[in-house]
Amino acid sequence: MNDGDGGSRLTTVALEQQETDLGPGVAPMLSTTPCEVVSIQFIDLLAGITIPAHPAPARQFVVVLRGSIEAEDTTGETRRLGPGDVAFAADIKGGHITRIVEHPARLMFVVLPDSAPGPA
Repeated sequence: MNDGDGGSRLTTVALEQQETDLGPGVAPMLSTTPCEVVSIQFIDLLAGITIPAHPAPARQFVVVLRGSIEAEDTTGETRRLGPGDVAFAADIKGGHITRIVEHPARLMFVVLPDSAPGPA
């Protein structure tokens, strides 16, 4: 997340979900509220590299599909993300360092419109 002073901060957010009924004979599931997206992109990072401090190009969800990465914010706090983990990158004026811990790492980026609310 952007800290408002040009830095980035790692925070934990909750994706609000509601029970969703799919119909008779189908067990309910938990679902977030659908939201519009600008684009979706898949990236494969093939080596155990470090990507120097950089801002997120847009407010986006980052989903780790394979491998693992480590994100470091401007305070030095780090978080490791593996398959199934979701991050919300909103530090478009700040910057974070990304390390590829286990490669190949496949990431999915889901860019939100500027008007879309971030996770709670």
